Amino acid sequence: MAEWVYYALAAMLLLSVSNIALKLLSRDYALPKSPDWAYVGLAFVGLAVLAFAAANLLVLTGEQLKFAAVVAVFSLTGFALVYLALQKGKVAVVTAVLSLGTVVVALLSIQFLGDKFSAKEALALIFAMLATLLLVI
Repeated sequence: MAEWVYYALAAMLLLSVSNIALKLLSRDYALPKSPDWAYVGLAFVGLAVLAFAAANLLVLTGEQLKFAAVVAVFSLTGFALVYLALQKGKVAVVTAVLSLGTVVVALLSIQFLGDKFSAKEALALIFAMLATLLLVI
């Protein structure tokens, strides 16, 4: 088996446990209706300092730094939305919807990376979408 499969399986297991822990946290802690914007600003300043330090440690070029910033913003926003979804929804259903990210990544990889999929792989993506749709409806 290819080495990347072991990494992916380990990541999937760790993220699964993380989702359960996040559900337990979101059940017991509700985000404030109106955040204190001073603290939000301070958090962003802290993240910017952390990002700057990481960029210097990793010796990122300007273009790489832009991609890293986009990844950070999208990941943090996505994490916040997962938290909100877990406050209201069942963890199994929320994570099933999140797994549709696989289909989105596949479609984006066709457009931006030139990936091609076999008929079997395309059918599997369609079944993944249908299964999730049946679970959610």
